[in-house]
Amino acid sequence: MEPLNKKSGWFILLLLFSATVSAQVNSSQVFADSYRYESSGDYQKAIAELNVLNGYDYHKSLRLGWLYYLAKDYESSKKFYNQAISLAPQAVEALLGICYPL
Repeated sequence: MEPLNKKSGWFILLLLFSATVSAQVNSSQVFADSYRYESSGDYQKAIAELNVLNGYDYHKSLRLGWLYYLAKDYESSKKFYNQAISLAPQAVEALLGICYPL
């Protein structure tokens, strides 16, 4: 009976691992969808698309700064541009981007 329990344990572990892998979000696809929504003028959907990604990195913060600027939410735009600047102070894009909503 012991080998059956060991096999069952491995099967359950494998099943959980495969469910976790399939639940991960493809960030390249998320960004592509966000650009598609932006090009059609649907800035809120473009923003919502990015918000499915966990956490914040430079590129996500930079993109959200731009999208909030396009949506005329200048306070949120400044917030995300400042976040991008704090994540990558040497990067020029966020330093230029923060000028838009000022």
